[in-house]
Amino acid sequence: MAYQSTFPGVNRVSKDPSGLLQLATILRRDVTPALNAYTDYKGKEITEKTDREAEIKARSTEAKSYATAVESGELDGTQSPYWQSVYDNVKGKNHGIQFSLSKQTKMNEWIQTNIAENPEWEDKDGSQFFKWSANFDSEYFNKNLSNESNFFKKGLDGIVAQSNANLGTSYVSYIKERQHTLLKTNLENVIIDSLETSIVITDQNKDKGEMLAAEFYRTLDTEGSNAKLLAGLKGNEFNQIALGAAQSLIEKYAIKGSPDADYKAAFAVLEAVKKYKRKNGSTLFNAETSKKWAELEQELYTEQESHENILDQIEKKHYNLHI
Repeated sequence: MAYQSTFPGVNRVSKDPSGLLQLATILRRDVTPALNAYTDYKGKEITEKTDREAEIKARSTEAKSYATAVESGELDGTQSPYWQSVYDNVKGKNHGIQFSLSKQTKMNEWIQTNIAENPEWEDKDGSQFFKWSANFDSEYFNKNLSNESNFFKKGLDGIVAQSNANLGTSYVSYIKERQHTLLKTNLENVIIDSLETSIVITDQNKDKGEMLAAEFYRTLDTEGSNAKLLAGLKGNEFNQIALGAAQSLIEKYAIKGSPDADYKAAFAVLEAVKKYKRKNGSTLFNAETSKKWAELEQELYTEQESHENILDQIEKKHYNLHI
């Protein structure tokens, strides 16, 4: 009959008169492995229990860390070093949320301060942000965390790394959008300047000013190409910017009832925009904007007539007062 592989066999009594040698052999062979296994199991069980207790306590106490919890009386300071390490590790992770919120708020304030000091501020390569971020972390850790344990800092470390990565991604998106906005604003100003320098008002046409539009058209061709190649603006987007610039200038001149109104100049701008064509034959208009600008032209004619009537009435009233 064969024994199972786990069967230790028959214990034979030696001639050791005290029996101690035999007992030691039996303990070493049969009892010690089982005792070690039991000890490992109980050790793991105790560790898991300690982890749970420390984690629960960390989430239920208001103190920032173990040291401050003992100082404030929330804990009595009798916990084991391992218990303390688990507690502080959890507290460090929790503090990461506070760190993230604080840094996000300070980053927004930093951006707004830069813009207030320079409305055209931008950070094209991100170097300003990286410098600010490193300084913020250094000052924050020295001021708030210099006395915390390594276990607290280890728990915080991963959260800080993820927070900084998220903030960096958010900042890059913001800067790209800001550069886009600044580009649009600068483009609009350049186009408006080219329009204003191209207008020549004469008496050859009493209803419309005369537009020497070569400079305006050159600006549209040049800036349109640059916007596409350097900034990635699509043609429709550039067209909208150009039409927006022209409309802003028309509104500047077409102020019904104002002695400073200049409807000749307003019509000159409108005509120049309508006549512009690129080398490939495309214009600034699509179906929707063509309709809107046709309506704008009719509104200008109506407003001009109303404007002239208002000026006539003002002139007659002024004349009657001096008779």
